[in-house]
Amino acid sequence: AALAAYGGKLYAGLGDDSGEGDVSVCDPVRTGAPGVCESGDWSVAYDSSAYAATALVEFSGRLYAGYGSYNNAAGDIMAYDGTSWVPSYDGSYDIVHALAVYGGRLFAAMGDDAGDGDILVCDPKATGLPALCEAGDWSVSHDGATASIESLTAFNGMLFAGVGGAAAGQGDLLVFDGVSWKRAYDGTSTRLPALAAFSGRLYAATAASEIQRLTPAVSSITYSAADGSTGLETLSAVIPSRLTS
Repeated sequence: AALAAYGGKLYAGLGDDSGEGDVSVCDPVRTGAPGVCESGDWSVAYDSSAYAATALVEFSGRLYAGYGSYNNAAGDIMAYDGTSWVPSYDGSYDIVHALAVYGGRLFAAMGDDAGDGDILVCDPKATGLPALCEAGDWSVSHDGATASIESLTAFNGMLFAGVGGAAAGQGDLLVFDGVSWKRAYDGTSTRLPALAAFSGRLYAATAASEIQRLTPAVSSITYSAADGSTGLETLSAVIPSRLTS
């Protein structure tokens, strides 16, 4: 299940069985109070034959919906421009666990078999229409070894991803600085199914029904500059991405 705002309306990803993966939309001005989604405000935006609509996000003027089930190759992504839905990604993964926007690109958290825990990225300018994520725009940003990437969120200018697996200790947290992925937190749970930034900290929900509060920590700073220069220099600081609970 998922919720996202797009074009002044609220969209809901639904489903938990074959053919139930619809996307519903609330237009709050249809009935009752104009600023509240009431029962009469909801209608079907996309009637899908999929198992479940598992992720929703707005990106570059379109609404993207991720799908999935525990059957092979159900992890597809659709794009909606306010009028029609078109396929964006059709691959071999079981589930799109999460979608997130970072650095002008769209990221997708995938799974759910051993070794399927990858993160895909779409650069819509790579092929075709410059504002639409099409099949040729997608590539692998992180090639994971676990069963899934369960969550994504932007925090402190970086993108964080919660990892999932079958064994305790696989629920780590990854961080992306725009160049490479690194481990930001070595977890003890099997999964981190949800992430959220709040009041300068990152919160993570674990498979053990716990909420972990993670705080940025600086372990060292590296300065670099041109040696021997007598002119004005700009020093750049590289701060390692690390979180403490």
